Amino acid sequence: MRARDLATACPTVTLATPVIEVITRVAERGLLGVVIVDDAGRPLRVLPGARVLQLAVPPYCLEDPILAQIAADTPAALADVLTCRNVGQCLGETAPRLVAVTSDATALEIASLMASTGSELVAVIDDGVLHGAVSLHAVMRDLVHA
Repeated sequence: MRARDLATACPTVTLATPVIEVITRVAERGLLGVVIVDDAGRPLRVLPGARVLQLAVPPYCLEDPILAQIAADTPAALADVLTCRNVGQCLGETAPRLVAVTSDATALEIASLMASTGSELVAVIDDGVLHGAVSLHAVMRDLVHA
């Protein structure tokens, strides 16, 4: 199968989207990630689920995981961290790259890209236009049935 056959609609966010909104979308919809787009809707980055989770963790706990053991993990404490930041502020210099293929890419090409980048989501883009994304589940199903 080709990427066009495996792709499904993918939620997009901008760098200005509040982190809490991104986390809520991923959690409530069971998504493997989102695609970050610019103000014109052009894809900039793929934000895999693990990176979305990273946005929810206070920065000091990422720097020193031992602090997570002693930090207040009440919903109110986490809400304070999440509500005051947007995606761009959280990613800063560590923004993930755009993990993408064209609609003609094969399932094996997509699997190879996922394996080499660690991204469970790959954007499908032709001429700068986002056509959806291929999930790890879709690729694995295709490879198993091939």
